[in-house]
Parts: sequence; C-alpha cells; structure tokens
Amino acid sequence: AITAVIMPVGGSLAASVSSLGFELLMGLSQKAETLSFAIIRASDSMDLLLASLPMVCLFLASMALRRYVKWMVVTILVGSASILVLLPRDISMIMLDVGQGDALIIDPGSQRSEPQDSHDNAEDHASVWVMDTGPGERSGSLVRDALEAMGHRSINLVLSHADSDHTGGTGALEKSVHVASRSIPWNVSDSIDGAPKTLLRGDFLPLPSHMRGYVLPPFEPGRRNTHSLVILVVSGRTGILLTGDMEKEEEHQLAATYGRLFDLLNVRILKVAHHGSSTSSSHELVQRFKPHLALISAGTGNPFGHPHKDVIDRLHEAGAQTLATMDLGAIRLRQVTSRPRI
Repeated sequence: AITAVIMPVGGSLAASVSSLGFELLMGLSQKAETLSFAIIRASDSMDLLLASLPMVCLFLASMALRRYVKWMVVTILVGSASILVLLPRDISMIMLDVGQGDALIIDPGSQRSEPQDSHDNAEDHASVWVMDTGPGERSGSLVRDALEAMGHRSINLVLSHADSDHTGGTGALEKSVHVASRSIPWNVSDSIDGAPKTLLRGDFLPLPSHMRGYVLPPFEPGRRNTHSLVILVVSGRTGILLTGDMEKEEEHQLAATYGRLFDLLNVRILKVAHHGSSTSSSHELVQRFKPHLALISAGTGNPFGHPHKDVIDRLHEAGAQTLATMDLGAIRLRQVTSRPRI
C-alpha cells in the first residue's frame, strides 16, 4: 500500500526507499520491545506506521519536487504536531478517601468493562485498574461505589503489599465486582490469599497502547513496607510514580537506578509513600525526583501524625504542590493531551 501511494511521486527510487523504511520501522519497534523500559512495543507497530505514513509520503514528495522543499518541511512539521495532539492520552486517576490507607483507581479512558464468561480471557477485557483497597470493608464498598459511578464492573486488581490498610477492603470489593486479574509483589505471595499473578521488577502492566505501566521495586525481600510494589504509569508526556509504603532504603535504590528514566519520561507526579510518614520521602528521592505534584492518602486525626511535617517541608522545598485526602477528600487527576488537571 505504501509503494502504491508513493510510486507516482518518486518513481522506483521512492518505492525502494519506502519499502526499506517500512522494514526498518518495524524492526526498530520490535527491537525496542526487548529493552527493559521500551517506550514502543511491537504491538504498537501498526499504529506507529499509520501515523508515520503521511510524513513519509511528504518527505519523499519533497525529494522529488525540490523547488517545494521548504513548503514540504513546513507541512511535515505541522502534520507531526497534529499527530501528537491527536494521539489518545486521556487518563483518569482517582485517589479515594479511605481514611488511613490507600486505594487508587486508574482509568485509561477506554471502553467500559463488563464481567466476562468463565470461558473468556477476562483480563483482556477489563480496562480499569485498582491499586490497593484501603483498610476495611467500608473502603472496599467505597471503591465499588466509585467504580459503579464510572461504569466499571470488571477490574484488574493490584495489591502493593500485604498490610491491612492496603488490602483490607479486598473481600468486600470482590463480592460485588468481577476481578479479571489480581497481581501482587513477587516476595509476599504467601501473605495474600488466592492465586494472584506475581509481578517482578521489570514487568509491564498490560495497559492500553497509549499508556505504559512499569513495575520497579521491590528489589529484595525485607520488611513488609519494603516489599511494596512501585509502579510507574506513563501516559502521553506525563509520568506518575505509585509508591505503596516504600521506605528510605528502597527510595535510595530507586533514585540511583531509575533517576535518568524519570527525567526521560517526565515523571513529575508522585503518590507519596507510606501516607507521608517520615520513614519515606527521603531527601535523596525528593531532590532527584523533584515532583510537581505530590498526592497523599492519610486519615483525618490518624494516630501516626501522617503526613509528617518534615515530609511536607521537603516536598515544598523541591517545588511540589501537595494534596491530601484528609483535607480534600477524594482527589481526581485527569490528563487530557499533555496537561494534567485536578
């Protein structure tokens, strides 16, 4: 199809170049999939090729019609900008107010999900992701109500670690919502009931093509909080770091290992670890990460004093705006194109 479109413009040379370009682009996308943190996956190859086709045609036309090169360059630039604007980047993340605990809903903005027949692969059909379910039955019901309001009855569930303030609502949620897939850290499988999928560092969450979900730590077994999954969600030009109850030692490893990746992917939204405890949000991580927006889930009047003042001070010194459920209730972050909205 590409050769048929370009042949009248550039003749056999253009056809050869386009054919070579097609093979090169496909090869690069397949090679990128093998990288630890590939931004392009081979499954996206056709989307990439379709988006690139007009630009390839215009480029080859500019080669054949040299006196129009300047106009062709302008057209390519404008067309490229239009493609970037039109790419699907709608994402909604809700940090629910579940008291002293965590519960997040990530809605990629795709079709609503329905319970699937037992003969179907339900994981392929659930579009929404829930990370943690809060401290008890009430929080599980709250997550259910939010999902119903959004039109979702089937979910992918991720539990960051085994502490009850992150898993306590799971039973109540599972009674009323179909759980298409269940994922936990690789090193706490004996602490959580059921037969969930274990996630390893370097795994991907199977999100829609306009998003990426990278599994970072845990690096090694340790205390329950250091078991926490850390997940990096990237949509468009915005990255969101979800940290569970990660503590300072793990944060140091995270900053040293992935700091450059955060810069590359523009990761500037932080789910503050461990409800704003002073055991987390270390100076090293905050200064390396420099979040623009820091989201905190903590209960009003909680006995731990979360979020701790020194954590808030560190975040403010790094230039972050802090938002807490204890002050605002549920917090919804919605991204349309490249600009997050609260």
